[in-house]
Amino acid sequence: MDCSYCILQWYLNNPMMVVYVNIDDLLAELDDFSQKNPNNFFRIGTGELTDSLTLEPITQCSALCDNFVPF
Repeated sequence: MDCSYCILQWYLNNPMMVVYVNIDDLLAELDDFSQKNPNNFFRIGTGELTDSLTLEPITQCSALCDNFVPF
């Protein structure tokens, strides 16, 4: 989005955003991983390398992920 305040502009040099569409695969992998590691707590961050909310009105990813509870 070319925000002047965004720290991502300082260490990423790719002007293109990448949107992955295989969300079902992602959720299945996360579920499998969490079941294989039942005694661990995992933090899944979505904003470290992109602004994960920028395209939310289009991707609606948060609605897909609402039901994912790995424990």
